[in-house]
Parts: sequence; structure tokens; C-alpha cells
Amino acid sequence: MTMNSLEEISKGDTIALDFETSALSTRSNMVLFSAATRIGRKMVSGAFDGCDFRGFWEQNKDKKIVFHNSRFDLGVMRHAGYDIDSVKF
Repeated sequence: MTMNSLEEISKGDTIALDFETSALSTRSNMVLFSAATRIGRKMVSGAFDGCDFRGFWEQNKDKKIVFHNSRFDLGVMRHAGYDIDSVKF
């Protein structure tokens, strides 16, 4: 597994996400997020500043997303103003 750019991760069909926040509450701020995908036989991943998430989400929200802790992560997204009604479980 290698560290990669958001652009490269966005090439994957399925993307795994996990958020790190400033506290243990869904009302806390996203500090950073990690993302990973598989492209062919290669696993690509990285950790990124939370400020970069909005553009990444807009580009990838219609793909299959796998969350580490979906209840918490989607709560953080909802609190930050993201429309998560289209996320399928």
C-alpha cells in the first residue's frame, strides 16, 4: 500500500473513508480523513486535511463508499452541512 493523491484515489470504483475529528462527538470538526481504494492489483491510500474533503466528496459521492464507522462519520458529515440522504447502506 502506498500513499497517494486524492486524484488517484478518485479513480477507484469503491472508496473506503474514515474521519478523525477534534472530539468524540458528531458535532465536532473533521480534522482529517483517510481514503483508500484498489485500482487493479494496487491499493492506494492517503490521509488528508479535512478542508480538502468537500471537493473530494462532490467528485465521488455517487460511488460505492465504505465507512469505517458509518454512524459516526455520517453524523459528522450531516453536522458539517453535507447532504447525505443519497448515501446507500
